[in-house]
Amino acid sequence: MVNNLNKKIRRDLLKMKSQVITIALVIASGVAALVGFLSTQDSLKLAQSRFYQEARFADVFAELSRAPLSLEKRLEQIPGVVSLETRVVKHYLLHLPNQLETAVGRFIAYPESEPPQLNRLYLRQGRFLDPRKKDEILISEGFALANHYQPGDQLAAIINGSYEKFTIVGTVLSPEYIYAIRGDAPVPNDRQYGIFWISSKVLEAAADMEGSFNSLSLIAGPGSSIPQIKADLDELLLDYGGLGSYDRENQMSHRFVSDEINQNRVMAVTIPFIFFSVAAFLLNGVISRMVALQRPQIATLKAMGYSNSQVFLHYLAMTLVIVCLGLVLGCVAGIWIGHAMTVLYTDFYHFPIMTFFVRPWLFLLALSMSVGSGLLGVLFSLRSIFQLQPAEALRPPAPPDFHKNLWEKLKISRFFSNKGKMIYRNLTIHPLRTAFSVLGLSFAVMITLLGLHWFDLIQYLVYSQFHLSQREDLQISFVDPVPQRALQELNHYPGVLITEAYRSVPIKIKLAHRQATSALLGYPQQAQLRLALNQDLEKISIPSQGLLISQLLAKKLHAKPGDLLEIEVLEEKRPHLSLVLDGVVEQWLGFAAYMDLQNLQKLLDDDRISMAAVKIDPQYKSQLQLRLKEVPKIASINFKSYILEMFQKSVVQFLLVFAFFLSLFALVIAV
Repeated sequence: MVNNLNKKIRRDLLKMKSQVITIALVIASGVAALVGFLSTQDSLKLAQSRFYQEARFADVFAELSRAPLSLEKRLEQIPGVVSLETRVVKHYLLHLPNQLETAVGRFIAYPESEPPQLNRLYLRQGRFLDPRKKDEILISEGFALANHYQPGDQLAAIINGSYEKFTIVGTVLSPEYIYAIRGDAPVPNDRQYGIFWISSKVLEAAADMEGSFNSLSLIAGPGSSIPQIKADLDELLLDYGGLGSYDRENQMSHRFVSDEINQNRVMAVTIPFIFFSVAAFLLNGVISRMVALQRPQIATLKAMGYSNSQVFLHYLAMTLVIVCLGLVLGCVAGIWIGHAMTVLYTDFYHFPIMTFFVRPWLFLLALSMSVGSGLLGVLFSLRSIFQLQPAEALRPPAPPDFHKNLWEKLKISRFFSNKGKMIYRNLTIHPLRTAFSVLGLSFAVMITLLGLHWFDLIQYLVYSQFHLSQREDLQISFVDPVPQRALQELNHYPGVLITEAYRSVPIKIKLAHRQATSALLGYPQQAQLRLALNQDLEKISIPSQGLLISQLLAKKLHAKPGDLLEIEVLEEKRPHLSLVLDGVVEQWLGFAAYMDLQNLQKLLDDDRISMAAVKIDPQYKSQLQLRLKEVPKIASINFKSYILEMFQKSVVQFLLVFAFFLSLFALVIAV
């Protein structure tokens, strides 16, 4: 008897093979999204946690102007601090003979007595530094690969106006720079930004920091209060130009990686839910229709001695065959998607070991989710099997009573043709089925938009940020603030058409109990190259006395125009300011505040500038690049064309893969 039912299963599945394939693909899409995104998240998370543990990645970091090494003992006595290390960190321009673009290096002091015990380096090629040799250097692997450097090659940096040559002895990875990005750049650029480690004595002498430090990191003990450690640390560093400590959660590299891990977790919840919901609806419709059409067969089976349970299990087994087919296809597709995304992430994140793996429980989760959605879809349609008596089932079902439904009472159908009336009645007589069909198609549209809207968003961001707001061709940042007359020197460089001066100072900005660390930018009143825009992309005038802040900062502080903001400048005299918020700037990248340059200089009692925006003649671009690379006071030079090129190359590549997967999912739902 069981064999006969098995034959019926095969026969029925072959008859409705198109529906079987469609439903299996929907289930497969849900399983693929679940397995793919969660396995990618697990792979990223394992690579991150393993590297952090082996490297002893710090819990708290702090930057300052300058403090004596004798301060270390007081810092180590802060309650909760287990281990603390200080160092010197400086940025210098690099001299890359085969590259016109200006490159910047973040130079970190490497102790001569013993290797760093916090944020340990992972050696990829070569060896570590020899304390007896002062011309050796370690470079980050990302920079080495992008510029084709190998151990034994020479690298030159412009330090204090002179070219200093170093011999590369090794390429390394650091837990601090898994995602190496400059603070003034929107995306990582390994070709023009590298991390370097040189002898502490060499860097201290070059930076005039003998017996001092300007950066530190520490590890807190179990159960320690990180906020309290940060408060104590800031208090001790206050007199030494402390820029405000920050914990691991706000460390730039960690934050980017963790946000990506969380995004994969969100996608692994939302997308499978959509597909399993659609699969349950489709299974309900198919099995309900089949039970209705096979009433005589069900009656015959019962008359021949098959029990209700056996008939019920027969249709349930048919459902499970479809579910298992989708499960197998989905697991294979999920592994492929997860592996492809993990490989893609290796171009962004620099881990010593990043291997793709799938936890066994993911397959069990996929099994339970797919089987659960299948059972949910068919249980209600199979209840009628127990209610059917053989004699009753042999008769065709009684036609439903004709009555005007609510929609027909509205008399909308009188405007339709006869065919239109039939379509209208079929849609309205089963409103729940129609609603779920519309919902399923809306899911397909939603997933398509979810993947493709990123392209429009990127184009909008590029247009608003880099064409309407930032109209300059390049931005120059100085090592230290310089007199405003430096603009006159820039104006004499070949190809320079327009220059504008800006001042940037680090600040703590507070509103009630909320606060954030940000940058306060002084803009000229009649700025042409840098404009503040509102949400309608219209120019906002820089207030002569008040303050503007970016929308991201306003959201974090819950600030609105008219609020009084407390500002503490984190450099030199560290004045405290109280300024009224005049407006919010439409800016998608970074947290920043803006005010009138002259007013800022007056409040700081300092008329120097820290940045310059420059409009150039494109014909002189190469000549200007070579000239600027020789200026010792320049810390970085950002050509907008290079930033846009890297932005498109890095972001668009990832979005193409992401949109491809989502478009496939949407296609399956629509079909």
